[in-house]
Amino acid sequence: MRRRALLRRRHRAPGGPSPERADLAALAMQGIFGRALDLIALLDLEGRVVDVNPAVEQTLGRRRAALVGESWMRFVAPEAIDETGAHLTAKLDGSARTDRLQQTTLLGADGTRVPIEATSQVVSRDGNPAGLLVIGRDVSERLAARAALEESERLFRSAFEGVATGMTLTDANGILLRVNAAFARMVGRPSSELVGVSVSALIHPDDLPQLAGELDRLAAGLSLPRVVEKRFLRPDGEERLGHVSIAIVRNDDGAPLYVVGQVEDVTELRHIRAELDEVQTLHRLVFESSRDVLTVLNPDGTIRLVSPSVTDVLGYRPEDVIGHSFAEFVHPDDLKPVEVLVAAALQGETPPVIRSRYLAADGSYRLWEGTASPGHDGEGRLSYLIANSRDVTVQTELEDQLRHAQKLEAVGRLAGGVAHDFNNLLLVIRAYAELALAKNSERADCSHELDELLAAAGRASGLTSQLLAFSRRQVMHVEVLDLTAVIADMGDMLRRLTLESIELEIGLPPQPVLGRADRTQVEQMIVNLVVNASDAMPDGGLLTIAVDTDAAAHEARLIVRDTGTGMDTATAAQVFEPFFTTKGLDGTGLGLSMVHGIVTQSGGEIAVASRPGAGTTFTITLPLATADRPEAARVPLEVADGGSETILLVEDDPLVRGAVERMLASRGYRLLTAGSGEAAIELAQAQPGSVDLVLTDLVMPGINGREAAEAVRISQPRAKILYMSGYTDDVVIRANGFEQGVAFIQKPFGAEELALRIRELLDEPVDL
Repeated sequence: MRRRALLRRRHRAPGGPSPERADLAALAMQGIFGRALDLIALLDLEGRVVDVNPAVEQTLGRRRAALVGESWMRFVAPEAIDETGAHLTAKLDGSARTDRLQQTTLLGADGTRVPIEATSQVVSRDGNPAGLLVIGRDVSERLAARAALEESERLFRSAFEGVATGMTLTDANGILLRVNAAFARMVGRPSSELVGVSVSALIHPDDLPQLAGELDRLAAGLSLPRVVEKRFLRPDGEERLGHVSIAIVRNDDGAPLYVVGQVEDVTELRHIRAELDEVQTLHRLVFESSRDVLTVLNPDGTIRLVSPSVTDVLGYRPEDVIGHSFAEFVHPDDLKPVEVLVAAALQGETPPVIRSRYLAADGSYRLWEGTASPGHDGEGRLSYLIANSRDVTVQTELEDQLRHAQKLEAVGRLAGGVAHDFNNLLLVIRAYAELALAKNSERADCSHELDELLAAAGRASGLTSQLLAFSRRQVMHVEVLDLTAVIADMGDMLRRLTLESIELEIGLPPQPVLGRADRTQVEQMIVNLVVNASDAMPDGGLLTIAVDTDAAAHEARLIVRDTGTGMDTATAAQVFEPFFTTKGLDGTGLGLSMVHGIVTQSGGEIAVASRPGAGTTFTITLPLATADRPEAARVPLEVADGGSETILLVEDDPLVRGAVERMLASRGYRLLTAGSGEAAIELAQAQPGSVDLVLTDLVMPGINGREAAEAVRISQPRAKILYMSGYTDDVVIRANGFEQGVAFIQKPFGAEELALRIRELLDEPVDL
């Protein structure tokens, strides 16, 4: 520790007091030195302690004997040595401008630091400096009080400024002395601009009379309401609503000095409350105007609230049923499922929709369709149930008619394909019949043609019987039937019901699976499931139909599985509900409900398993049961003129292709045959310019007839085109956009009709 040496400086005194006065002054100084509360130390010119008063001993915790002779700097804290030494040196050389040390710090015997403020004075003898008198005062308590005050001010400032609620400090006249940032934001002005402003300048004019009354109460020494509501105006004219809490600071006489205001901006809260009131009003309107019966139940099943629509549905006034148990109004036979539904809702579940009968005021029962949902209070506890029910009595009376409409819908989907295939088969029947008759007239063997005729007639008979099964309305005709045979007979029809992009896989056991059911309704049930599965696979997929038995349960099982879009749990739980549909306006919602009804009426059960994106499986269980073609008319055939031209025949049905080929070959034409549009194009390209006429079916998989004909004309520009189809002229023309006059022949046609039509086209001049 560096120490500064005190400089010596000698002065000559011009004179001094008399000896008597000097003695008296010395006695006075001795008394002051011993009793002074301030610290007094006498230092020599070297800065050593010559003497100290008791206050120094007490402050530093050292005896006088331990201080005298020691350097004063030894008792100065290290951080204050330089400043203290410089000051004492300046005092001795006369350069100091003040006698006051701003502040220095002494070290106590125990190492504590004692802050003091001190003055110093040079002591002279015979006009020469003899030492330095230092007088100091312990300012520890004052500094501690100042620090406490600063801390209190800091805490107040933090509390005042840091809260999100607006804070104001005004005088008794309402003049703002201080505001925090939250209040400044609320009124839209900087804090600095608000100090000195009267609160009345920020208040809405309509609220000023109330403010004036509050100031008068303050002036009279009266208290104010705990919370008052004020509207504050921002510079842009916007109103902000505040809840103001007031605390009054009074002087010793009780007069108000300051008013501390806490302002909570409740503008948004007021808007939210207004919106909540509006929502509650809307809810009340919905509740009161709903045509469905809305019921609020207590957990014990008593009716807590019911919508006025109960009067229209059951004939009761709301007050007639409130307080009663819902069980009093449920048909005894339906009570159990309703109780199960309520129990599920009490467990926090949202059960499916069920149908049940409820007693009306006139003693009749009305059929309701409804469900229940759990209701929770503000703390999340289940405290009530909400039941939504609809009267479906009239609706159920119409379900039979709607089921018939559903059958017609299935027929509509079949109609196009069946009509086309049926006409193809009739064409084959007619063609082979004509050929057989022609051979028979020549006493030739016609067994092959007759076999083909009988096979085609059998297929036509099967299609006709399936179509009639869906077009007539029947009561159940229960019989023992073989499920494997039913599905096998429906195979071709089911393939026509599905999209071409769907692969149909039918798995049937080798042995019969016998059950008791109505065959027509079983067929309808299978069609509905297949159509439903096809709709679930718009982009294609695999549709599987399988039949097996469960000997232990004595049941037959029919399984229909698709790889379509699937359903979530909530949707799967509702698929058998009448009028529930996922097809929007394109669906009636009756298909699967009809399936469910057929299965139930047949004494069986149906289950569904599905997941979104993982397809759907319907499993039907039915109770196991304990264990010739008409001759075709012979049609006479007239022989028509033929020719030697080359005809390209395009037909995807092998039976039709074979029949037409025989028709044309018998008349001498040279034939090229193709089973598809693609094959026809390849044949035409292989023999350019050799084809005189293209006879093509219009409706074929892949490239259709029109596309194939247009492609063939590229390599066969002279070829005539004759289209054939099992659809009507109008349908074909509309679907393909043909212009009037297109060459077309309607299936089924005979050999003579075809020969005449071809001859007409071939004999027409070629228009290149």
